[in-house]
Amino acid sequence: MLDVSRLCEIARNSYCYYNTPIVIEEQTFQIPIVFTGRNGIYIFVEDLDTGLYFAKTIGVKDEHLFLFVFEQQEESYIEDNFFLYDPDKKELIPMINPYTQLEVFYDNHLIPQADLPHFDFPDLESYLYEQTPQEFEEEIAYTGDVTYIKPIVPPGEVIRIENKIDELLHLPKISKRLRITSDGTVEVLKERTKKIGFIDTMYPMGTKWYRCADRNADDFYLFTFFGGIIGLHKFADRKVVQGILYLCTFGMGGVFYVLDLFTMLMGNYCNTQTTYIRDEHGAIHRQQEIIYNKPLEHKVRAIVLLALSIFVAVLAVVFVFKPFITLIGSLLAGLLSGFISEDNLQNFINILK
Repeated sequence: MLDVSRLCEIARNSYCYYNTPIVIEEQTFQIPIVFTGRNGIYIFVEDLDTGLYFAKTIGVKDEHLFLFVFEQQEESYIEDNFFLYDPDKKELIPMINPYTQLEVFYDNHLIPQADLPHFDFPDLESYLYEQTPQEFEEEIAYTGDVTYIKPIVPPGEVIRIENKIDELLHLPKISKRLRITSDGTVEVLKERTKKIGFIDTMYPMGTKWYRCADRNADDFYLFTFFGGIIGLHKFADRKVVQGILYLCTFGMGGVFYVLDLFTMLMGNYCNTQTTYIRDEHGAIHRQQEIIYNKPLEHKVRAIVLLALSIFVAVLAVVFVFKPFITLIGSLLAGLLSGFISEDNLQNFINILK
């Protein structure tokens, strides 16, 4: 049985389409999995001719296409047979360890341009195997960005292909960056950026469709304006630690409170949702999904409230937060002064002796 969750983990930089319908000679076929992204269009099918017809229908060029054919086994404990189609040789390449080789194949197409001279990929099959970077006596000079990954598929071409797949899935577009899926879910198109740990480098890594929260974005903006200074919006998103931090610091001195409102106004406010899924073998997998707020409809009102939030933050800090911190400081000082008396200090010195 095709392990969809594992495939999605492998193709982490791509957008996934499930069961895309295609009509061939008045018969409807389902394309089980399609991944779209700058590092290639990955199509998984049970029949080669169906996959080739689908690729032609959505207009994928041979140099952008990675077509995998699998033979699904009836018994779930038996791994499916996988083959990689080579369009140059017009033949199927058998894969011995399918999912491991798929991951290697995917990662080999994400090697930065500066590192490519250290690898040897003479044909498509060579991408299925891990390689040890070659060492040169003289280092090859590279003047560009060492993290730059040359896209296999131009960004505009990725969007065109995704639009074609959306047409097959009958997914109506609200705008170029907003769409509704067949089950009524609203999704927004966002630029993905490279992250190193928790630091966002702002380096573009392509685009991806993300699910939007079900709540009304304008109502949540108002909720944040009135209660965000004490972290109510963080508690609403089940970010308890952040909520407590906002509560104790009045939104980090009002700065993070204002920044959250600004992020919502720009349409970039998101929340990470973590779920745990048990597979057929009993293993538990942790999955994280980034969910964005829907774009605001009343942007003029939001701009006015953003300006007012700065005033609210200043008032809260000056008349509430600052006196509160002063009071806490005085109480602690009083407690410490009572504890550190001359007798207590002498006793402490005697203990040290």
